[in-house]
Amino acid sequence: MSQQQGNNKEAGWVRVQIKLFTLWMDEVLQQRQMGVKDLAVDLKDGIRVINFFELLSGKTLKEKYDLRPKNRIQMVHNLHLAMQFLEKEMLVRNPGCFAEDVVDADIHGVKLILGLLYTLYRKYRLSVLVDKKKGKSMKEEDALLEWVREVTDGYGVTVENFKHSFNDGKVYLALAHVISNKSFDYDEFKDKSRTEILEKAFSVAEENGIHRLLMVDEVANGDIDERALVLYTSLYHHEYLKRKEMEALQGDVEKNQAQLELESKSKDDLIKLNVELKNKHEALTNELNDMEKELVKND
Repeated sequence: MSQQQGNNKEAGWVRVQIKLFTLWMDEVLQQRQMGVKDLAVDLKDGIRVINFFELLSGKTLKEKYDLRPKNRIQMVHNLHLAMQFLEKEMLVRNPGCFAEDVVDADIHGVKLILGLLYTLYRKYRLSVLVDKKKGKSMKEEDALLEWVREVTDGYGVTVENFKHSFNDGKVYLALAHVISNKSFDYDEFKDKSRTEILEKAFSVAEENGIHRLLMVDEVANGDIDERALVLYTSLYHHEYLKRKEMEALQGDVEKNQAQLELESKSKDDLIKLNVELKNKHEALTNELNDMEKELVKND
């Protein structure tokens, strides 16, 4: 690999991280009516970092912090508390991103922030893959590859590693076919050129909620860091899980609706039965009264 290729891969890796982690933080923080558009600027006061950590962990920072920090000292204080919370409550080892690194990110860059977010992404997004492989000891990347093999079974694609298996686009085309509920003819595209296959796959994926983090040419030419492929592929897994959860939820809703209808029908049947029994009782009572009157008359 030439130095230029190495530089291109590194630049691509940084670009993918910035885009994905910005989207991820923004998505999580929307739960508290917050957002993130620029990692170098929006995290400086520590407020979003604290809220992001709390939402990921399901825990609350107990120490008091400045809700409206106005100066550097207050911002650093907030972020220092956040980093303590990271290690003590979230049990995540800080890879080397400290309060000052976040405050000064608009000057010195976001590389250290990316390292921290990558660590958190592996713990809170990629680790779910390993959790599902109970009894198996494997890295997150290997678990993701195994998932890809499972969902693309029958498509005739070979999934061995992130270094070579994804460059021709066929794996992503198969994943897009699965995610989109087979919205296009897979066979029509599988024998086209790499760039055509990748363009189709990325377009379909984007239409189905998966952000386009990668560029067609860099994937086709193998000019993308394998870690970037891991992050992008993980989005397919996340979307797949979301859809499965929605299907299960929809199934539960339909099941509950059917149960309610059955209960409602049963209730209506009981009411109808009570009315019929009441009518029969009244008819029988009237008949007995008439018989009694007839007997009295005969006497």
